[in-house]
Amino acid sequence: MFGESAIWSEADGGVWWVDMHGHALLLTRPDGTTRLWKTPGPELPWARAVVLRESGGLLVALSDRLHAFDPVSGSFSLLPITFDLPRGHLFNDAAVDPQGRLIIGTMLPGRGNDGRAIIVQLDLDGRVRQLAEGMGTTNGLAFSPDGRTIYFSDSQVDVRKLWAAPYDPATGLMGQSRLFIDFSNLPGKPDGAAMDSEGCLWLAAMASRWLHRFTSDGRLDLSLELPIDTPTRPCFGGPGLATLFTTSGGLKSGETDDGLKGGLFQMKSPVSGLAAWACRL
Repeated sequence: MFGESAIWSEADGGVWWVDMHGHALLLTRPDGTTRLWKTPGPELPWARAVVLRESGGLLVALSDRLHAFDPVSGSFSLLPITFDLPRGHLFNDAAVDPQGRLIIGTMLPGRGNDGRAIIVQLDLDGRVRQLAEGMGTTNGLAFSPDGRTIYFSDSQVDVRKLWAAPYDPATGLMGQSRLFIDFSNLPGKPDGAAMDSEGCLWLAAMASRWLHRFTSDGRLDLSLELPIDTPTRPCFGGPGLATLFTTSGGLKSGETDDGLKGGLFQMKSPVSGLAAWACRL
């Protein structure tokens, strides 16, 4: 398994996440019970990211297309939206802005870096707007509590940086980005992110055992050690959003399976989180 894209759903009482390598969408409740749905069709597209949908259900990024997912029927429905992605790229990390727009990035599968990854915004009228370009592997998408700052990272090993940029929730326009965190002096790579109720950004440091908390001015405030070195994305959930859930990547080549990697972990959080905004598409 290769876990990614954790997001808490109060309505469903659990964490939605994906198994990228297993081509599956999962719902795990705090007691550990899990339901699984395979991605549709004989081609079994890669499950890349998932966000909540205001009208019910989910939006799921499968390879390079978006699908609506209905948990009641278990059906995936392809959305008639065309994205002009760089050749060979698949979707990767995703987030939703305060107005319900979808923000989603791309990456080149494998370990290559063609420097052509982009971040795009899908507006409520179906228009696609490019927000960033020239990246390796887009990750770390998150918003400040007021929605006026957007965060995003490039987790390629030769980049390992996270940026912040002003964002206008009313128009969906993004301003000039600034370097927020440089991982050159930190272990791992900046992967998925989540925002807490105090306006601090939690970031999974892939290829390390750490989950970091950064204040709004970019100061490293706290680091929590995990039992695995492949954390991919945190989210807050449970009663009062006081539990930290973290997905994890799978085994590296030659590693012995210890039964930990590739799953979903939970721990009590020192601070409560923020509920994720739902997409209005």
